[in-house]
Amino acid sequence: MTTQRINPAVVIVVLGLIGSTFLWVLRDTSVWPWDQAWYGEVALDLAQSRRGNGWEWLRASLAAFGSKPPLLAWVAQFFAPLSRWLGDIEPALLMVNVLAQLATLLLIARICARMGCGVLAQLAGVLAFGGSSLSLGLSHQFLTETLQMLSVAIMLDLIWKVERRAVASTILWGVLIMALAMLVKASSFTFAIPFAVYCIVACLIRTDARQAVRPVGVLLLALAAALICAACVGWYWVNWAPMTQHFRNSTLNDVALAYGNVGTLGSKLSLWVQSLAVALSPWPFIAVVIGGPIILAFAVCLANVVKAPRNQWPLLALDNGFLYAGALIGTIALTVLGLATQINEETRFLSPTLPMIAVLLGWALTVLRWRWLQLLAFIAVACNAVYAVSFAHGYNPLGLQPSVWLKQVDLDTDRKNLLARAVTESCSASRPNRYAIIGVEYPSFNGNSAAFFSAKQQRKTRHRCYYTSLGYAETDLDKALARIDSLDADYLVTFTPDRQRDPDLFNRISGVVVERLSSDPRFTATQDRDSGLMIFHRRR
Repeated sequence: MTTQRINPAVVIVVLGLIGSTFLWVLRDTSVWPWDQAWYGEVALDLAQSRRGNGWEWLRASLAAFGSKPPLLAWVAQFFAPLSRWLGDIEPALLMVNVLAQLATLLLIARICARMGCGVLAQLAGVLAFGGSSLSLGLSHQFLTETLQMLSVAIMLDLIWKVERRAVASTILWGVLIMALAMLVKASSFTFAIPFAVYCIVACLIRTDARQAVRPVGVLLLALAAALICAACVGWYWVNWAPMTQHFRNSTLNDVALAYGNVGTLGSKLSLWVQSLAVALSPWPFIAVVIGGPIILAFAVCLANVVKAPRNQWPLLALDNGFLYAGALIGTIALTVLGLATQINEETRFLSPTLPMIAVLLGWALTVLRWRWLQLLAFIAVACNAVYAVSFAHGYNPLGLQPSVWLKQVDLDTDRKNLLARAVTESCSASRPNRYAIIGVEYPSFNGNSAAFFSAKQQRKTRHRCYYTSLGYAETDLDKALARIDSLDADYLVTFTPDRQRDPDLFNRISGVVVERLSSDPRFTATQDRDSGLMIFHRRR
């Protein structure tokens, strides 16, 4: 395959996709729910800690989250000042996603060009990723997956023709990227290990034609790798116990039942294969248009390898991309299989496979060389991308449901204003840094979202409060009431029983708590008839 350049038409398409995400981020006024709000809160806390001495910021950075790798918050804290020009903190922090998506799309285009893809194959690869319901949706959410997809794309670029790189630079780049990926998400080892194995095999097959080592470049790379590795090892050393517990809770423990179900391996595999198809598009045939050429090209390359003398098999399999494609296909299969063995069914865990699928599509169209197939794939993924972007901006003429992570832009500010009001009225400047309790767990009204809003308000008021729930999916009224007393909470913010939603897994006792506190002489209550907002204040 002859190396090509990224076609200017591809750059234009990439900028169009990024422009859509940027516009969505600026327009959206939704309240960030649980995890997104937590990431935002920690990012703002880190930005606040930089106003103190360096040791205070370093300690806060190493302790960030505890249960989740911190790179998103580490990076996003430096984007907070953009709120002066973008109007609010949320779009400022989401610029991390915009830049990560831009870098991922350009890397996919670069990899396809290095593979010798023409303009149609490059466009198909870029649009397969950029128009994916899951990748587009996650680029709008303040979650780690967009950075994780970027780390996958960087690895994919590194391992293509890795046998021609200098060994020293390959090792250092691998260590650097692996450390970054592990700082993004603990599950990153699931794709990093297969890629490392591929690098070893490729370098053993071909030992000639390596690039010369550049001492200065290697030295700078070594310093960067050492710094990132130190940060990675330091964070995991400090937070190993809570991180591993969170990993078990998210995958295998009873806590994971809130996000999935126990099932047979067969039923789970079927679920995740279907979920992967929906992650690409709400139209099932798009998965066929993407997957069909990949399987066919893989079979063609295998046939070409088998036809050659056996002593040429390894080198031929390396040169025609068969081993590279096999590593990616195998990693995708292992990812789906691994997800099928756990309880959790959150489809965002499929996101690392999307850059692999996009690159595989570009490779497959180049191997097959059928112009009509390239045109068909391009038209299919282009239509899919147009529909996904239209859906995100509020247009859904066909009534389809893409990935659950692709949300339509929210232009209603009422929910955001209500939460901001609740935080303002339950955070006293005379008694700052205390806990208040949010008595319900709704996506737009919960403890995490309130804590994030308080961190936002701290930038203006210079004081803040902390917010928590009655207990994770609490069902015991006595335990919930004991939690209120143990925290000595000044405020409990909730809704009147007639305005609360039907009880669910996370709100089984929220209404009963209102009834109990209403008769508790230690608390006074105020309520707003229009919104149903109810705030209990402890008498002092």
